[in-house]
Amino acid sequence: MEPAANDYLYTLAVVAVTFVGFSTIFATFRQALGGDVSKYDLLLTRSILHLGLIVVLGALLPPMLALLGFTANLIQRGASAVAGILALVLNATYPARRRAATGRPMPKKVWIEATLIYIATAVLLANAVGASIRSSVASHALGLTILLLATFLAFLLGLNLLPREAGRPVPKDMKHHSTE
Repeated sequence: MEPAANDYLYTLAVVAVTFVGFSTIFATFRQALGGDVSKYDLLLTRSILHLGLIVVLGALLPPMLALLGFTANLIQRGASAVAGILALVLNATYPARRRAATGRPMPKKVWIEATLIYIATAVLLANAVGASIRSSVASHALGLTILLLATFLAFLLGLNLLPREAGRPVPKDMKHHSTE
């Protein structure tokens, strides 16, 4: 693998780990301020953790496989298959898990995030079967980057929706900001 590709994947892994750590600390901080942890809070935190760790795994798997002596084509295709399948399973099961946590279907805003995850999954799985966009490593990196972007979006949308979710009271200072 080219040094630039390795550098990008390592940087992507660092950004994903940093973001996962930040989002987990943020969720813990909210709880420490006296808020109860709802099923939705747990679902959001776990989903962010899972998506972020899929990006980390997808970014670190190619260099590790290269160290083991696998061919470049097998490395990128295999890493894309692993990350793509994990993201697909997580995303396909999310609506049911969300409904179980909130008692309601997903809002339209959240479908945007789910669509981004499906796009990332499509890029990764297309790469896994050999239909890369430019090169195998570029397609793999693109899929992981879109997945990380979707993770950022999930966090931001989750923050916006948290006070209005079932089982979580609206904080007094946020009641006048409610739009739904």
